[in-house]
Amino acid sequence: MASAEDSRDTLTPKFAPGFFTESSARGAPERWKEGDKVRFKNVQVEKMGGWSERAIVGATHRGVARRTHEWSSLDGESWIAYGTNSKLYLVNRDERFDITPVRRSVTLTNPFTTTIGSPIVTVVDAGHSSNEGDAVRYSGASAVGGITIDGEYLITAVIDGDTYTITHSIAATSSATGGGSVNAEYDINAGSLSQEPALGFGVCDYGEGTWGTARDPSCSGVVRKLRTWSLDNFGEDLIASPRGEAVYWWDRTAGPLSRAVLLENAPRTNQRVLVSNSGGQIVCLGAFDDASNSPDPMFIRVGAEESLTDFTVSDESTAFEERLATGSEIITGVRTRSGVFIGTDEADYIMQEDATEIFRITKLAEGDAPLSPNCMIEIDGTAYYMAPFKFMTFDGVLDELPCDVWQSVFADAATRIDREQTDKVYSWFNEKFSEIWWHYPSEAGAGENDRYVIYNKEIRCWYFGTIARTAAAAPGPSYDLPFAFEADGSLFLHETGTEDGVGAMESYIESHDIQIGDGKEKLHLSRAVPDMVRFVGTIELYMKGKEWPLDPTYVTKGPYTITTTTRTKGVRLTARQVALRWRSNTVGADWRLGNWTFYGQPDGEG
Repeated sequence: MASAEDSRDTLTPKFAPGFFTESSARGAPERWKEGDKVRFKNVQVEKMGGWSERAIVGATHRGVARRTHEWSSLDGESWIAYGTNSKLYLVNRDERFDITPVRRSVTLTNPFTTTIGSPIVTVVDAGHSSNEGDAVRYSGASAVGGITIDGEYLITAVIDGDTYTITHSIAATSSATGGGSVNAEYDINAGSLSQEPALGFGVCDYGEGTWGTARDPSCSGVVRKLRTWSLDNFGEDLIASPRGEAVYWWDRTAGPLSRAVLLENAPRTNQRVLVSNSGGQIVCLGAFDDASNSPDPMFIRVGAEESLTDFTVSDESTAFEERLATGSEIITGVRTRSGVFIGTDEADYIMQEDATEIFRITKLAEGDAPLSPNCMIEIDGTAYYMAPFKFMTFDGVLDELPCDVWQSVFADAATRIDREQTDKVYSWFNEKFSEIWWHYPSEAGAGENDRYVIYNKEIRCWYFGTIARTAAAAPGPSYDLPFAFEADGSLFLHETGTEDGVGAMESYIESHDIQIGDGKEKLHLSRAVPDMVRFVGTIELYMKGKEWPLDPTYVTKGPYTITTTTRTKGVRLTARQVALRWRSNTVGADWRLGNWTFYGQPDGEG
């Protein structure tokens, strides 16, 4: 005899891959609405791989990583270069080396003054040109005030052009002045951690505010840009340039204990620096113009073939220069199969070179400019980037990349990008899963990148979630897994295990609403039949119901815990519209959903 359940209808929703946020919950049946730390393999959704922290020894990390670059030298050694707002580092065989350029070396006489009971030390160095947060190293000093000042310190306050303070690890036992003959070595000035209003004398209207009170930061209208870096390899050497500053060179033959040094003849200021498609010329975008003796954010200068020193245009040189016409500054550029693709704040250009290293520049289109220096990535000769309100591609033709999650990235208050910190947007490619990642800071976050949005170029779908990473890279010669940096400098290897580096990694996926026919009748669900392609541990099923589309909240039933031995699960929900949610949050859990079936029947119009 057939059971009562045998006579019930079955529902086996088959959801299309990717998230969809461009309609109401009712308007996208059998589409996924949202999730976190999940991805799509073919048409099926699965939990994303976990990550673990990599133990890096050596130099102390300072600042927030904003750019990373990896390459191999001729001797087979692998190198990861990364730049923070204050430092430039190399990582080789899990050891970190500080190669930040030095801007000033000087010998001082009795420069230190201590105060009994205080760790704060006053330092006198006429014309030090330092800023708060800059790094300085001392050597050769004798003890003063009961402490010896040796090694690297951060400048904690600038008193004037001749005096600043540092903080020692212990308090002085007496008030004294001394230190003897001291060697002092200053790194290049640290850059800004975030985009922020410029303050200081002259940035606000005369007479605004009262004497001795802090000015409203918004009065200046001038934004101080955060520091990011251009990093590329010239042969086996590293070319590095902080945005808006000079070009530096790290010589592989000098070894990782040597510092990057200034390229004397390269432009003194640059927006972006990279190496040409041929690999033999240094391309400086937004470069200093020697003719006008001023920075020009729209000026392009290219060094001569195979030269670190020749940037002079002449009949005998392959150096090149040209000024772009549309825009006020160059934002970024990448190599593509068609040439160097360049984005200003108002237009896009392609710079092509022929076999004789002769360049020509063509404007492609106006508008749809790149959002940040690191929002653009080249994959198989095609550039992908985030624009202010859309995503774009260039494969010889500039085109918009349709985005199924536009609302989440650009509009929804809880998840949209923070427009005041767009320079932090960072892109990279996870080749194993054909995923282009953009990490970005959300308006609801704390100022650093806290969210990601992914375009899966193989199956052409989008998904998003929450992971805090400031810079990342695909597997390379150093690690066979993707690696990424957290704001505190921790380096994580991704796609390893099922945990989040600390414990269980929570992941979930939720559907848009399902209904019977036109939604007149209620749907009564009584049993779920799990179907898993891959399954370890446990997963929870939630069922969320609404009577009407504009009901402010769902009625949620669950969790119904599903294990590897669960064949069917009794559930109870009656509603006109039903959303399904799967979640896991236990150590070792791993899963890929198949096509679940639900037993149910119409329950009247109500």
